[in-house]
Amino acid sequence: MKKLALLTLITLGLAAGASAQNLICDPYFLTNLPAVVNPFAVSNVTTTPITVRNNYGLSVSPTWTAGSNCTAAGLVLNFAVSVDGTNYTTTRPFVMVSLCNGLSGVIDYTNFPALSSFAKLRLVSITNATAGTNYLTNICVGRGR
Repeated sequence: MKKLALLTLITLGLAAGASAQNLICDPYFLTNLPAVVNPFAVSNVTTTPITVRNNYGLSVSPTWTAGSNCTAAGLVLNFAVSVDGTNYTTTRPFVMVSLCNGLSGVIDYTNFPALSSFAKLRLVSITNATAGTNYLTNICVGRGR
């Protein structure tokens, strides 16, 4: 009976390990970000492009704090994509709106769907949609394996 229980635990552990591998991602902290985003302003940025894996999605997680009490849209992150890694779209097919949390810090998160026709993605602008200054800590982008 003990052998059967041990074998069951080992089998379940191997199955869990195999499925957990699909959840692993490579995090990238974007660089060249403004620390301060002024009220109702657009900050154009040039971040390092992220290689997109065919048919895998991306997760985006900005961390920031509002300088004044706000309850609406705070930061709008605009991403551009490229087929060849050189020429990027002028339209923004991937946009994330990160909502304020009063004066408390915000750690937001979203997923972009599986991408199949792009080679690179990069953040091109951050818009402050509030009347107060917002303070950006970082933006992490994860891509599936």
